[in-house]
Amino acid sequence: MDDIELSSDYPSSATEAIPRNRLPNLFEVLSRRTIAPIDLFSFYIYMRDQQRSVEYLDFWLDVAQHLSLCRFARSMRSSGLVDEAVTGPSATPVNGHDEVSSPAKDILPTGNITRANLQASAEKILYTYLLPGSEKEIVLPQAIVKEVLAGVEEQQRHDPEIFDDAKDYVFYAMERDAFPGFLQAKAFGNLTPVNVALRVVVGLVSLFGGLWAAFTLVFLNYSRLGRCWIILPFLVAVYCLVSHSYMLDPIVGIFGFSEYTFMRFVRIRDPFIRSLTVRRSTFAVGIILLSTLAGCAVFIFAPGPTRNK
Repeated sequence: MDDIELSSDYPSSATEAIPRNRLPNLFEVLSRRTIAPIDLFSFYIYMRDQQRSVEYLDFWLDVAQHLSLCRFARSMRSSGLVDEAVTGPSATPVNGHDEVSSPAKDILPTGNITRANLQASAEKILYTYLLPGSEKEIVLPQAIVKEVLAGVEEQQRHDPEIFDDAKDYVFYAMERDAFPGFLQAKAFGNLTPVNVALRVVVGLVSLFGGLWAAFTLVFLNYSRLGRCWIILPFLVAVYCLVSHSYMLDPIVGIFGFSEYTFMRFVRIRDPFIRSLTVRRSTFAVGIILLSTLAGCAVFIFAPGPTRNK
């Protein structure tokens, strides 16, 4: 996954998305069976920028790539392009489909798949993620690390089953620690943490300005029509504070967009998420309008100071 760039051209789904009337599970996201804003690319960005543990996702994807490579080698055994030496225990397709993940495509078109290629792939995973001090070291139980180390280095195993325990551990760790937050951010909200934090600052400043203007207009005994100008700062304040509370920009949500990095938006393609976002956005707009009108009415209709004759 090192070659992933922050681009809207990244394919959001490698397989046809499954129509659903519910939130997806982690396996569906990792299997590329979901579409924006809950696709694999969005989850990768979330793991990188918010969870700060993208190494776990990189490991899972690299093991899945290794599995695809081994599975392709086994399928080509009968064609004579590879020999028996590359084969091993049968494996279950990671996606439930016979597609080959993109990182393996540089090797596969040549047909030059040998036991050495597969062994080097297994060793790269070991040296990149599992050994102490490795480039993208992930924290796993020592028993799992020792088992993989012995299998790859001592037994010279390259079959993907050697990584099964580590892969399952990483999957359940992401499912428990990261995936709920991802769904909360992308399925129920449409703003990044930076934007959410910015809105609370703008909201509080606007609220202070609105209150200052409102009290000033009341004490200067402006007409009720003249006091209506305080609706503007109050509207900005309430809009920003409600957006902060819901992690949702209602206008952006109604138009069907979600922010995946600061001020960069992607269209919500998942129908269920789109419907959920529109409902939440409409509800938020109602809260904003009612709160703004109620707050402004207090100052617009408040009696001014009585002047002694």
